[in-house]
Formats: sequence, structure tokens, C-alpha cells
Amino acid sequence: MSYSDLYFKSKKKQGGLLFIIALFSIIGFIGFVYGSNSLKTSKAEGSKLPESPKIVNLRTTQAGIFWKSDKQEIGWIMYGKDKNNLNRISYDDRDTESIQKPYLYHYVFLIDLVENQKYFFKIYSKIGNNILSYSDGGSNPFSFMTPKNISLKQTVKPAYGRVLQQNNLPVADAFVIFMFNNYYPLLAVTKLSGEFMIPLNNLVEKTTNNIVVPKLDEKTDIRVLNNQQQTKIIATLAQTNPFSQSIVLGKDYDFSANVEVLGVSSINQPVESAENGNNFAKKISILYPKENSVVVGQKPLIKGTALPNKTVFITINSKPEYNFRSIADIKGEWKVITPLPIESGSYVLTMTTTDEKGKEVVIKRQFIIAKSGEQVLGEATAEPTLTTELPTPTTGQFFTPTSVPPTPGISNNFLVVVSSSLVIFGLGILLVF
Repeated sequence: MSYSDLYFKSKKKQGGLLFIIALFSIIGFIGFVYGSNSLKTSKAEGSKLPESPKIVNLRTTQAGIFWKSDKQEIGWIMYGKDKNNLNRISYDDRDTESIQKPYLYHYVFLIDLVENQKYFFKIYSKIGNNILSYSDGGSNPFSFMTPKNISLKQTVKPAYGRVLQQNNLPVADAFVIFMFNNYYPLLAVTKLSGEFMIPLNNLVEKTTNNIVVPKLDEKTDIRVLNNQQQTKIIATLAQTNPFSQSIVLGKDYDFSANVEVLGVSSINQPVESAENGNNFAKKISILYPKENSVVVGQKPLIKGTALPNKTVFITINSKPEYNFRSIADIKGEWKVITPLPIESGSYVLTMTTTDEKGKEVVIKRQFIIAKSGEQVLGEATAEPTLTTELPTPTTGQFFTPTSVPPTPGISNNFLVVVSSSLVIFGLGILLVF
């Protein structure tokens, strides 16, 4: 055997030894990094919030969850029908699955729920590398019950207002919460313009879980808040649709002592049709959809007339229920379109506005959404491409959960470890062979 053979065999042995040492080092490093992370997340199980979360905007197939954390945190909800299997996830209404931001006040909107069903949920927050789990004492999840679906013929105009800063600039992303003694709270988030709108048609009783139409003299305790300031308002529902003045954040109001402060007019009996010969009815009407018309397509054109520059409120009794606000132009024309498709079926559209004397006018219109591919004879409502004023809540996201919800995206540490592994693995092969 020549000296060169001994030399190359020795080199191969050294390369193989180096490869084995590198491989075990990588495995140990990965176990250390991800093992330490798992320990950090498990210690936070069963933490408590500074105050209990609020169930808001409760409907037969929807519910909102609002809570405050001790400091700004990234938050999300795990929920399900079985308290031992919370297999669905939903993020803050202002976030997406890939982009999440820390907040002091959190709002998660749950959709596609089942009526008359109990749901369980836990709140999760991420602070640095720690993931906290908030529950209703110990490891028990929070819970709520969706109400039964009932048909209510009476309608109430939604609450509407605007929130401004002290310098009269609009306040965006502020929470407006209507709280009641006997009903679950209602919540809205202000838009870039500072405007908000809250449907008042259906309130859910806390004791019976029944859906009811509130009376306009019902008092509500309103909170308007963001990370910096808070406003308290006491008013009746009649004084909130709309508010007579803009709400300045940081200033408190009590409208309940003065019933006339908002100039609320007496409410007329509903006007079921615009073609009844009245002077104002000719100026206030629903043009589309036509009465009992069949709409081909799931985003119907909603168009009508009102007095110039008057506010028009539109409600469709779909699931989810759609509520819109539009302002008639100088010609008295207004139009909206639903942001998401409406399933096939029969629906009632309700329009609410005011006449020349400031009295309320309500017009209702029945229409039908045709099934996909269904042949329709006669006139049908067109389906143009329009942009609605009010976005609908973000849909929930779903995944098969682990013991702790994963952080969206891929960790940089993970990429570094994988890359290093591949490089050393390749070097080991070269040294061995």
C-alpha cells in the first residue's frame, strides 16, 4: 500500500468524523432553539385579562369579541363548538393572517356561526417570543350562545355619527360601543372620515338570548375610545340616529336630559310604496330593485331618489344583514351595492330618510335573488360594478390548530438553521468522497 493511499483514507475518515459532529451539532441547536420557545409559550396558559372580554354585535350567525390588554399586544381568537377542541381561528378586525399589529384594545369578528349554538373561545396574545393564553379562570375557555333566528317586521334606523379630535380632524379606528343594562353591547369602528354607523334593528337580551327590536326611548351608555383618549355619552337611541353634532374625543356628553337636543321629529307610519300620490313620495322612492323583481346575479343594484343632500339608510334582511348609508346628490339620486354576494332567496329592502318637514319616511321593497344558472323571464335588476361606502367585516381564517397557535410567516432563525445545515451537509459529503 502506497503512502498516497494511506493519506487519502485518513482524509476520508477525518471528513466523515467532521460530518457526523456537524450533524449532531445542528440537531442539538435546533432542539435548543425550538425547545426553549415551546417552554416560553406553555408557561402563560390560563392568564387573566384586566377585565372580562365583551361579547358585542351578537347575531344568529355572527359575534364580535372585544377586550383590553395590559399593554399593546398582538391578539387573536381560537374558538369552536367543543371547549376541548377550539379548531378555528380569527384575527383582529384590523389585521390579516400575514400582517398583525399590537393593540391595547382588540376586536375580533366571528362569522359563519350556527344559530342557537354555544361557542367556546380563548384569547391569545403575543409579546416578544411569549404567547399568552387568556381564559375564564384556570384553563376553562370563555363562552357565548348565538340566538335563534326570528323574523322581525319592525325596523329601526341605525345610529350614525362622527368622531373628531380637539382640532376638528377626524378620528379613525376609534371604537364606539353602545352598552345597555339588558342587552348585549353594539360596537362600530370609525372610518378614515371619523364616521360610524351601528344597526339598531336587532338587540339580543342577556337573560333570555332573544332578539328584540329596541324602543327609541331606550337609554344607552356609550363609550368612544382609542389608545389615547375616551369619551362617555349618555343618550336615548332616538338621539343617536343621527347625532345632532360631531363627538369630540375626550369630551363627555349627556343628551338624555334634553329630549329635543337632537331635533328628533315624530315618526310617521311606514310608507310601503313610493307610488301613493303624496307630494314627497314622488321625490322619495326606490327605483331598483323593482317590487317583486327577480335579480339575476348576487350583487343587486340598489338605487332610488330622495330629497337632495338628504341621508338615506338602507337595510337588507339577509344573512349577514347589510346596512348602508348614502347621501342623495343635488339631483336627489342615490345608489349603493352590496359588498359581498347575497345567497338566492326572497328578501325585503328597507329605505329610511326624511321629507321636507323633517319627518321620517320608510319605504319597503320585496325582491328575489335568483339561483345561479336559473333562467329568468321578464325584467330583472342589472348588476353594475359600483363601490359601496361601508365595508363588511373581515372573514375569519381557518387552520388545524396545534397546542399553541403558530406565528404567521417563517422564522428567520429557521431559515438560517436550514441554510447552514445544507452547507455543512454538502461539505461533509465532499470530504467523505
